[in-house]
Amino acid sequence: MRVTWLTQFEGAPFVRYGLAEDELDAQVPANVTTYTAADLCGAPANSTGWKAPGTINSGVMADLEPNTRYYYVVGDEAANTTSTVSSFISAPGPDDTVKLLAFADVGQYNEDGTKGFGYWYDTYGLFDEVYAIGTLQYTALQAVLVTLSQQADQDGTILVYPALIEEASTGEYHSAWHNGDVSYARGMAWQWDTFGHLMEPLSSRVPTMYSPGNHEYDWPTAHDSQFAEAIDSGGECGVPYKMRAPMPTVSSDDLFYSIDHGPIHFLQLNTEARFDEDSEQYKFVVRDLFTVDRSKTPWVVVGFHRMMYTDAFDGVSEASAQRVAAEMRDVFEAMFVYFGVDMTWQGHNHVYQRTCPVFNNTCVGYDKEGVARGPIHVTMGHAGFMLSPSYQPVEAAAFADTPELAFFGYCRAEVNRTHFNLQMLDALNQTVRDEIRLYKPLGWELDVNATQALISDTPGAPFTDNPTNAGFKYIISTIFPKLLLSDIVGALSIIGQGTPIYAKLNAHPSRPISAEFMTQTAQSVIDFVTPLVNATNLQEIAGAALPMSAEAIMESFDWVASAWKGRIAELVGAQDYAEA
Repeated sequence: MRVTWLTQFEGAPFVRYGLAEDELDAQVPANVTTYTAADLCGAPANSTGWKAPGTINSGVMADLEPNTRYYYVVGDEAANTTSTVSSFISAPGPDDTVKLLAFADVGQYNEDGTKGFGYWYDTYGLFDEVYAIGTLQYTALQAVLVTLSQQADQDGTILVYPALIEEASTGEYHSAWHNGDVSYARGMAWQWDTFGHLMEPLSSRVPTMYSPGNHEYDWPTAHDSQFAEAIDSGGECGVPYKMRAPMPTVSSDDLFYSIDHGPIHFLQLNTEARFDEDSEQYKFVVRDLFTVDRSKTPWVVVGFHRMMYTDAFDGVSEASAQRVAAEMRDVFEAMFVYFGVDMTWQGHNHVYQRTCPVFNNTCVGYDKEGVARGPIHVTMGHAGFMLSPSYQPVEAAAFADTPELAFFGYCRAEVNRTHFNLQMLDALNQTVRDEIRLYKPLGWELDVNATQALISDTPGAPFTDNPTNAGFKYIISTIFPKLLLSDIVGALSIIGQGTPIYAKLNAHPSRPISAEFMTQTAQSVIDFVTPLVNATNLQEIAGAALPMSAEAIMESFDWVASAWKGRIAELVGAQDYAEA
């Protein structure tokens, strides 16, 4: 069991542990390391966002009995200081019942209510200054970012962190699993410190495992990068992530790994690095799944950041949701079915969704013993970052008769050799909103002949051919602000003082923004834009070269607008979710 902590000095660190709070009779030294701005890949991480992390101390508690509560402190001999005592449950054995927490896309917020504008300013060049809270310009900026599902801090964590910490305080959980977009620092190093501060009450009591997301890893020069043009990490390229939260990865550069944890085999991948059939990651996945001992670990869960199945309407650019999902299915889906993977856990899209047991976009159901015939893909990206209910107007077949829920929350699981029970809870009320119950008889064995037959005999259902949403984004991010400046009266009518949008965005800078409010905001923006732009005068309003034809921009805008006003509004309106 590894413990990692940061200090502002380098001394003689250690971890002391034992079976009782007053009997910490074992001690191991900790290694020390750090990283510098030169280790990072680009700005702002190695320039305006740089802050030295201090010393990273990491020690390993060895020879632990399984499924046993241990107490520990970290300290430093040179400084003659120790932390307060904390405790955790060691890794369970194959016959134990294991309890887990799972989530993705958490991030952080400033507890004093202030906002970190650094990432906004570096990313959105359409505003030439940071506007004061309460001004019309500030509200316009906020409205654009709400519509695009972007924000500087992850306000949903105001709800999620207390709920996770309350779960941890029960002392029942063996581990927590965070599948990417961890701190959302994106080159602003102090936000890693904020994340660590907020996460410590959970991670000091519940061993926490991570996989990287695009906002930790993506940069053109990141190791073995899958996305040549993506800059989502703000120049971090995975360095702060892997140094601050070291995982048992294949190597210091290849950030994928697998472990047995009770009756579950976890395979944790890096969707931001290459996963094609010639990649090291693909070869690792094949070797790993081939060697899983299902007599010890009857359940297999694969964790990663991006989605294999998604209802998001983003589907054209190199790193877009639908395009990457299709690539992942092409590479992994048949393999996961063949080797009997039970679930995948992912984030990236900031909602909760799950499929039926599925292969080739076809619900394949359960066999005569009640065992799922295909994996269930669970998106749990609703744990902090502003919700992004980007549902298509018509859902994919894989999501038929399954819940799609737009509110902040997290998942928890209880698993033994025969039952896998996964629950999704909303963070506000900590009530169960969805539940998956999987079953396998004692002594179950994987039948690869049956899985191969399923692969061969399932023709598949077609996916919707969606137009690009790039034109919609262009109108919202570029045309909308220009229209606000040219039509002050119209701007005041939708975001001026006395309007619901103005009141909500300026009431408190760290108030969580619900899916319902996002939908209302987007609809207000769409209603304002629609009568003022068309394919004829779009060029005149833009005042610059258009990124695509005016006709294509309008088609994109109309299609996404119909999604917001149709199915998204219906889904969000169906939630009985009360705001804090």
